[in-house]
Amino acid sequence: MSASEQLRRLHTALSPDTIQDVCRLVDALPEIAALVEWAEERAAIEEAGGRILTCAHAFGGVGRAIRRKLGTYQVDEVMAFTLRLLCDGVKVACEITMMATETGLIPAR
Repeated sequence: MSASEQLRRLHTALSPDTIQDVCRLVDALPEIAALVEWAEERAAIEEAGGRILTCAHAFGGVGRAIRRKLGTYQVDEVMAFTLRLLCDGVKVACEITMMATETGLIPAR
């Protein structure tokens, strides 16, 4: 039986909702594979004593939403633009430090 014949038989056997669910799953497979790979990497990092923080960006989020909606800059975005004048890496390092400190992952001293 050819692949197209198999597909036709499968199509007649499944409901439209099931077909849509399968299509969504197939579309999501690259993201699912990436999450599985990340889960393995995350486990290795944590087994080695590393800690991983997942949170919103310190220089993104609400301030950016206000700028886009109202056309005005907030303090967090002004800080981000100022740090980028030095280089993107400085901005990222400051942002990561702020996020880790805010969540208590590293002490604020």
